[in-house]
Amino acid sequence: MININDLNIIIHIQLKRKGIVFCLLSTFLLLFLLISPVAATVNWQITPSNPFVGDTLSITGTASPGMDVRAEVTFEMNVPVSKGRYQLTLNNLQIPDGKDNLFTVRADGVQNLHVGVTKLLTFNLNKDATNGVATISQGHVPAWTYDILIDGDALKGKSSVQLKITASQTLTADSKGKFSFSYDTFSIPTGEFSVKIGNLVKTIELKPKGQKLPHVDFTASPIQGVEPLKVKFTDLSTGSPNKWKWDFGDGKASTAQNPVHTYNNAGRYTVSLTVWNAAGSNEMTKTYFIYVKSKLKPPVADFSAAPVSGKVPLKVLFTDQSTGMVTWWNWDFGDGASSTKQDPVHTYTKAGRYTVSLTTGNPAGTSTKTRSYFINVISDMKRPVAAFTAYPTSGKKTLKVSFTDKSTGIPTSWQWSFGDGTTSYKQNAVHTYSKAGKYTVTLMAKNIKGMDTETRSKYIVVF
Repeated sequence: MININDLNIIIHIQLKRKGIVFCLLSTFLLLFLLISPVAATVNWQITPSNPFVGDTLSITGTASPGMDVRAEVTFEMNVPVSKGRYQLTLNNLQIPDGKDNLFTVRADGVQNLHVGVTKLLTFNLNKDATNGVATISQGHVPAWTYDILIDGDALKGKSSVQLKITASQTLTADSKGKFSFSYDTFSIPTGEFSVKIGNLVKTIELKPKGQKLPHVDFTASPIQGVEPLKVKFTDLSTGSPNKWKWDFGDGKASTAQNPVHTYNNAGRYTVSLTVWNAAGSNEMTKTYFIYVKSKLKPPVADFSAAPVSGKVPLKVLFTDQSTGMVTWWNWDFGDGASSTKQDPVHTYTKAGRYTVSLTTGNPAGTSTKTRSYFINVISDMKRPVAAFTAYPTSGKKTLKVSFTDKSTGIPTSWQWSFGDGTTSYKQNAVHTYSKAGKYTVTLMAKNIKGMDTETRSKYIVVF
């Protein structure tokens, strides 16, 4: 039996997360490097940096020649409470060769703490807690493989107890200031542990051997709709993921496996899911996956232009007359040119008849207005030749007649005389005859080169 006077007993309090891992303490004195009482620079690295169970961990570092290097490894775990007691067994825990070996068990949320060790040495250490925390430290532990039992009574009402196990040893740098240490990980539990050498602390994750990265996939329903849109996301990942992180594309995120998220603004949203398992992480991104429509209605496109005819070069002012909320415009002038201004000015440099289109949009949708052969550009303007048609040309009173300009030569103004004392200056006029009779109709068409008149005698017959 080991002398109990060799024990250093410390008492502290703390509570942390749940996670039982057998064989944990096994990674205890697994690498331990220097911390010297003088201000010396200690550098070290561990390989492999992402180890799997069964890998041999190798720590190499530099310090002052002959310097003692102190290092420590710490594990934390939650142990469940059953009928008021907690218990953790660590079997075949390997303590490697080293100087001044020391390990400490600290329990948080307990009434007392018991540490029992068998094989080579057999001893039992007990400590009552102060303020719910008990710590037992054992020094000068010979290198060997041990079975360790940690148990005791938990505080009333506790469902779990937090254990913190710290192991340390001293290594000595050689004449060139180098030190090294290796340890087989076959007895180390998977999960995270921390290594402190000097003031540098590194967290290392030991992964299960043979496990692959998770395969990520997900779905959602619905994937489109009107704002606000409530969407349920479903994780379809394989490979035993144990951690999730969603990015919904609107600045919001979630760590739930199957979250529900509400989109409050119209738009198309790219969604990403990152999942983890013991082997690492993987990610999937679905671009523009969620389409949220606005409650707005799409605009109705319309426009006018002036002048609509003339000689090369012809400078035309286009005016947007769309209705509804418009957030963007796209003009096609018919000659290969375009504009995104609301009311653009465009110059036609070649003769021809040009079809013009305007597309307008807002978050709810788009609308397009097209005017065929709307702009007439000629190389040399001549006096127009007036011509027109009408329909119907006969009927009962009141007779509504549509008059259509058929003039050539690019007229820029029109004057109609309907034969009943009324006139119109529109290019294509509609007139209603309220009395019976035979009416003579005249159209006068003008441009800068002159004017021309066509008269049709007794053209409209009303009875």
